[in-house]
Amino acid sequence: MKTATLFADTDGSIAQNTIPYEIGDLFQFSVQIKFTGDTLAGTLQILASNIGGRDECCYVALPGGNQTVSTGTTHLWNVTGASYRWVMVKWTPTAGSGNIAAYVVAKEPINRY
Repeated sequence: MKTATLFADTDGSIAQNTIPYEIGDLFQFSVQIKFTGDTLAGTLQILASNIGGRDECCYVALPGGNQTVSTGTTHLWNVTGASYRWVMVKWTPTAGSGNIAAYVVAKEPINRY
């Protein structure tokens, strides 16, 4: 299992992307977004790439990867069957103030046969 902080308690009133995270050959992962301050509103988007790394031009949105935030709450994506190498989260605020943090956990499935 791999865990990482994509960004920690950064200003949520500014549009930003997390650092790209290399999931490598791990098959499933989850990304959790935490807001502090309940007035933030905007859009969260999870992006993936096979060749991206830090080159943001090569990322595409995952199906179902957009979440509208109307009040700052915790959001969680659980992704299985990942066959790409890199992921990152894009935050586009529309109103409010507060901080945002993003974390990822990636792990291999356990064969229980």
